[in-house]
Amino acid sequence: LSAWLYRFSTPYPAYVSNAFSPGTPAWQRFERVFADWAGEAPGLCRRVVLFLYPSSSEVRADGYVLRALHARVSELAGSYGIEVVDFVRTLGDIRDPRAIYLSTFEQHPNTRIHRRMADVLRERITARWPELFTPVMADARSEAS
Repeated sequence: LSAWLYRFSTPYPAYVSNAFSPGTPAWQRFERVFADWAGEAPGLCRRVVLFLYPSSSEVRADGYVLRALHARVSELAGSYGIEVVDFVRTLGDIRDPRAIYLSTFEQHPNTRIHRRMADVLRERITARWPELFTPVMADARSEAS
């Protein structure tokens, strides 16, 4: 459809994958912009988490088109100490991509998928920053006694 409507000869995921291959001008520009952001983000917020959400209906654990790009972004983020949650792994077991979305015409995640992503995020934050989940009131009472 995009080829017919917009005259794209290359599907968007393939275009992005090619345009942002290592060494390309787009990837080099992305690395510079990312470095600027990664340098400022911890000053704005002590804990930084980068979410990688899969493109459109291309979610398949065994053949996600942008897997290599997600891996490069994850590696880049890790080099700056930024926690990454890649939702491809979270959604990879879903065989029918239509089960992810609100409707055929609305490609935003449905309630079930939001719950799944929230659970993964909670697990990751709990593992990475357990101090966020210690009972503050219980600590205050034990210090007072």
